[in-house]
Amino acid sequence: QYVARVLAAGVTVDDFLVAIRCHFNKNAVQNFTWVLDYDTFEPLSNDLQRGKFKPSMLMCAVSLSLHGEPTVTTERDVVEKAIKYRIIETNDRLYLTKMIADPTVETRPHESQMCHSLTVFKTKWARRPFQYSGSFNLEAAITVVDILRDLTVPKQGRVKLLDPTCGSGSFLALALHAWADSVSVRAVGVDSNPKCSEGSLRNLKHVLDSSNSSDGNTFRVGSSSSATIHCADSSDLSNILGGTFDCAVANLPWNRNTFELGSNERILESVSSLLSPGAPFIVVSGGMAGQDESDVDGCFNARSCLERLGMIVLTTACIPP
Repeated sequence: QYVARVLAAGVTVDDFLVAIRCHFNKNAVQNFTWVLDYDTFEPLSNDLQRGKFKPSMLMCAVSLSLHGEPTVTTERDVVEKAIKYRIIETNDRLYLTKMIADPTVETRPHESQMCHSLTVFKTKWARRPFQYSGSFNLEAAITVVDILRDLTVPKQGRVKLLDPTCGSGSFLALALHAWADSVSVRAVGVDSNPKCSEGSLRNLKHVLDSSNSSDGNTFRVGSSSSATIHCADSSDLSNILGGTFDCAVANLPWNRNTFELGSNERILESVSSLLSPGAPFIVVSGGMAGQDESDVDGCFNARSCLERLGMIVLTTACIPP
């Protein structure tokens, strides 16, 4: 719907307002007009904040910290020239953002190049040879891989990534696409469905560079990166994979209305045993984030499972249906 740059954020209203004041104290700009809007992705679920504020009251409080003058006219020319701020409310925090009308113009040069590169990737992915009905939404996958890249610390310029449920290969393809220019990536995918393991390799060749060489189930990307796809049971990865991984991502196969929820726990346990200390692991599951297993019948609770395995869960987020 729009592109915006985050200027300030806070988990409570007080923290949010302090962050805004700090931002404008460091980035003072005068002699401009602005408009302020409000978007609610999900109601803020913080127990101390629920029901304690109204959007209109928060907008008034935020406006006191904004520099320049508010625009009260509806004249198109005036509104188009004004800076457009937007408060975005999510389930775990509040954001003040600045709208970017044209990302290719207003972003920094390297960001503009990334936007173009990602557009090319999306076009190729839409024409991938292996179309899988259970594939993960591409826009959400882009967000997941962006977060994973921010959390992962390369070792000597190398990153070893594991996707134990690779499906059509979207996470692997995006990771190789995003990382390939900066670090050497060894991406490893596993899927128990032979159609998926074969199809994901075909998709990688199609999206990344079909002229690169391949050796069996391994596909070379550039001069130093590669992807290897295994057709195997993801609940016992130690039998097919050696060494440890710097990061992992998984879209769990069993969610609602199945009798195979135990497989999810075995997959997570198998992956956790192969991660190096402190390695990030992003898990996508049909279970409800932040709820106990007893709250939702027939759903696998990934967070509880990860905590039982001794992993520290940094946060959870919900993808709207």
